[in-house]
Amino acid sequence: MAAWTVAGLFFASQLYFLYPIASGREMSFRRALLINLPFYYLWALVTPVIFGLARRFPIERASWKKPLLVHLVAGSVLPALQLFLAGALLRALGDSTLKRAEAFGSTLAQFFRLNFHTNVLTYWALLGLAWGADTYAKYRDRELAASRLQAQLARAELSALKMQLQPHFLFNTLNAIAALLKSNPDAAEGMILRLSDFLRLTLNNTGRPDVTLREELDFLERYLAIEKIRFQDRLLTRFRIRTEVLDARVPNLLLQPLVENAIRHGIARDRLAGRLEVSATHEKGRLLLGVTDDGPGAPPGRVIEGIGLTITRERLRHLYGDASSLEYGNAPGGGFRVSLSLPLVFLETRASSP
Repeated sequence: MAAWTVAGLFFASQLYFLYPIASGREMSFRRALLINLPFYYLWALVTPVIFGLARRFPIERASWKKPLLVHLVAGSVLPALQLFLAGALLRALGDSTLKRAEAFGSTLAQFFRLNFHTNVLTYWALLGLAWGADTYAKYRDRELAASRLQAQLARAELSALKMQLQPHFLFNTLNAIAALLKSNPDAAEGMILRLSDFLRLTLNNTGRPDVTLREELDFLERYLAIEKIRFQDRLLTRFRIRTEVLDARVPNLLLQPLVENAIRHGIARDRLAGRLEVSATHEKGRLLLGVTDDGPGAPPGRVIEGIGLTITRERLRHLYGDASSLEYGNAPGGGFRVSLSLPLVFLETRASSP
């Protein structure tokens, strides 16, 4: 109604200014409104019918003949009906040129000659508008469905990666317990108790995609408590953590596989005491994490990524895309280091730290 009111006012003003030039007689703006507003309000009544026909009979490549025939007929009948009703309405409203019955037929015929072709074009313009709106709505629906599907796929892949990670850790720990059962039953029992405590904490956070760094370090300390029973004095740990990043959000169980790799491939290969260091700091809105061991390091050549590094890289890629990085290599002075960089995000603001 608003759109057709604007159209009526626009063409009423056009008639008001052009009528004296064309006929040599003045026309009041009231009469110009009386002629135009009813005309366009009838289009407002017809428009929902056209929109309904557009949705019910779309012209598509697979089936276009029947819809085209329907619109050719409707595109002639509805414009003619609108003109007939407009003429009748103008007569009822008291237009002097339509008062006499004998004048009604000739005026209506003139009405048709002047407006019918324009009305037909108006029908097809409304039809195109309806099709355009429907096409855009379908495009948006497909885009939204694709976005939802992509998000569901990402969550499923992350869950699958996490499910690979947990059995990998569990199997390694159970193998260590089995190795201690005969040689050191007390140590094996201690590992079982620590493992139970760790798994209980892990299962409580299974549905959480991320945790605070404080919680992640708590998980890590519980895991290291298990490994210290196994290695006893051969495993020394050090945490270098900036206190301002303790509430930063990190993926659940991000550090554990990296620490496990450091113990398995670095410290476990050396009979002497080994040192493991976990660091966390920030720089320019990024959280920087590191896991370093002082073991023998990697042999010359390219390091082959195992399950721990591969899964960690894939999780970071799914969560952060190009906004994260994972780098590794032999540390200066000996040993091996894995470095992570990801956006520094806090739960309260969900925004990067300055």
